[in-house]
Amino acid sequence: MTIYKRRIRHYYALLGFADYCTVNNKRHAQVLGKLCAQKQLGLAVGNTSGTFSAALESCHKNGGHSLAVLEAGVTLNNPNNIDIIDWQPSQCLKHHLLACMADAAIIIGGGSGSALLAQELLKLNKPVTAIRGTGGIVEDVLDKEIMVLNNVREAFDICKQNRRNQAANDSITDLWLATPEAYDKASKR
Repeated sequence: MTIYKRRIRHYYALLGFADYCTVNNKRHAQVLGKLCAQKQLGLAVGNTSGTFSAALESCHKNGGHSLAVLEAGVTLNNPNNIDIIDWQPSQCLKHHLLACMADAAIIIGGGSGSALLAQELLKLNKPVTAIRGTGGIVEDVLDKEIMVLNNVREAFDICKQNRRNQAANDSITDLWLATPEAYDKASKR
């Protein structure tokens, strides 16, 4: 089931820790949420707690738009900060939809789920950046195609400059926004 409040076409995905958010990572997440709002880009997340909660709150507070693609059974935190909520039956489908919808991704910490989503994005030739010093996969298991940068503003600008496959992303986003059920049938996943 998908719940719509309003729709937007271009999203940046946040990858990070769902269970724990350091003060440093919270600051980075808040900057990302604010930048998405200012640049009129949607913030796409695969969870609503931890790092994601800070980014969603900041995005909402600054008048931005957000999309949460969640696995069945995940607890929904602060639904008022989210414009579109989409429930998927598995982590695989959640990651596939996020990777298809996002123009780019920024990693702020994160564990094995973030690593899987980063790989899905890279397979689709989407730019993925990471913020240095945020822990988890950023410190030791990143793919060589992922640029590690000092702050969210740098990562945001790099993602914007290197955005690729926009036409393919637009058609998938248009299909999903028109009829989420059609996306599920078309994806065959």
